[in-house]
Amino acid sequence: SNSLIIANEVSSKRIGALFENVRRWGCHNTIITQHNPRTFTNFPETFDIVVVDAPCSSEGQFRKDPKIMKKWTPSLPAYYSKEQRTILDCSVLSLKTGGFLIYSTCTYEPAENHRNVEYLIEKYDMEPVSIKVPQEWGIEVLSDSGAFIFYPHKVKGEGFFLALLRKTKSVDLKKHRVYMRGNSVFVPPSPSFLRRTEEFVLYQDDIEIVEWRHTNQEITIIPGHFLSLPLLQHIKILYCGFPFAIRKQSDYILASDLPFSWHFNSEHLKKEEIIDYRTFLPLPLKNYSINEIDSVIVLRGFPLILKNA
Repeated sequence: SNSLIIANEVSSKRIGALFENVRRWGCHNTIITQHNPRTFTNFPETFDIVVVDAPCSSEGQFRKDPKIMKKWTPSLPAYYSKEQRTILDCSVLSLKTGGFLIYSTCTYEPAENHRNVEYLIEKYDMEPVSIKVPQEWGIEVLSDSGAFIFYPHKVKGEGFFLALLRKTKSVDLKKHRVYMRGNSVFVPPSPSFLRRTEEFVLYQDDIEIVEWRHTNQEITIIPGHFLSLPLLQHIKILYCGFPFAIRKQSDYILASDLPFSWHFNSEHLKKEEIIDYRTFLPLPLKNYSINEIDSVIVLRGFPLILKNA
């Protein structure tokens, strides 16, 4: 895809799960950050779509986790509503005019759901977007509000709220701007590295292999046009593109997540054949020729491990 996804997670406890999910999808067009939402007011009218999965009183999770029910108090909805509006303010500022805002919570509280939608409409003239859904899905549709409620006794899953709105006009940003510096430098890998690895990658669309210099030196797969985006120079990146190889002493080793990349050569084998393989990662590039590691084993469309030729 030519799209860029910025996945921002404030919570240190949750960011590990975000890392794992992005890697398993094999996406090369995703960047993970850990910023206060106010950071993104530095990038006005930037994003085509903003998804806000907001912190909330979590009433929709009561059935799954009784501990959440015990922690609930009558004051929680008002507390979270204030925090949610701060996040929504920042999100609207960074959203392009004509772009879409998807707002979700895992609660049923009107103060955290419907009232916040009304707040966006009144303050920013946001436009609710209605979507028709089959009645048999069991989703409760709120008329003309672009909002849906998912009750756990009517749908497969836990309870949550979802709203879709469109930004209809630009917003004054002067009082919201805060300058930031990024933490990443992207440079071309050495020609010798590219020669050793060129057959590992399926060059499709506009992908580039670059050396990402941050805490550790890493070779990553990333859409080429991302490198010219001013955005990358002003955010602190925790994860970028898809890891290809990692610096270890004087050489690189193949990243252990490499088989999950959309751009790695693959072949389909039977389940019985996969069970017989005993391949361990990471593999030092200097110890293997291109022909010795030329494919990845895939089961039911999901990559599993590297296969030696």
